[in-house]
Amino acid sequence: MEKTAPYGVAVVRLNPKSVVLAKDEAQKAIEIYQSCKQSGVWYGYPETVQEIDLPTWYYKQKELEK
Repeated sequence: MEKTAPYGVAVVRLNPKSVVLAKDEAQKAIEIYQSCKQSGVWYGYPETVQEIDLPTWYYKQKELEK
């Protein structure tokens, strides 16, 4: 919805296939939560140092600047 007149509005709907996938993901999350709650073991961040990298587009951009 737009914030200024004429306040155009668009109605959208998530397609049924996406709804099914989302429900599957939500069910998995519920099962993980229940398992953690029962066992008392809560998964979080890794216990080891994780290496990350810059996105490929950034390297390409820097190459073009040379």
